[in-house]
Amino acid sequence: MKKNLLLTAITVILLGLTVSAQQSSEIQCKKSMDEILMEQSFGIDDPISEDARYIVEDLINRLNEFYEILSANELDDLEITIEEIDKVLVRAKEINLNLSMFDADLIEVESHK
Repeated sequence: MKKNLLLTAITVILLGLTVSAQQSSEIQCKKSMDEILMEQSFGIDDPISEDARYIVEDLINRLNEFYEILSANELDDLEITIEEIDKVLVRAKEINLNLSMFDADLIEVESHK
């Protein structure tokens, strides 16, 4: 009986750790590119929208890379990736992009600086 209880407790803990790891290993913003662009201060047909699209794509790629590095526990590469994310954020600020949909992701990045 004690053995079964112990095995059940271990299983629950392992499942909890697995779910926790899965939640933190992917980008948290689930909006589509069009949804992100529609939340900007400019129209989706505005010429700056093309620049915004490239910046958002770059940010999404960098965030995915960030989470992959965390999942693989390759912390040596983390600093470079965070620097690259910061560069993307500078470009985003230059055209006044609304990146509020990435707040949870950016807080996660900030916590690893």
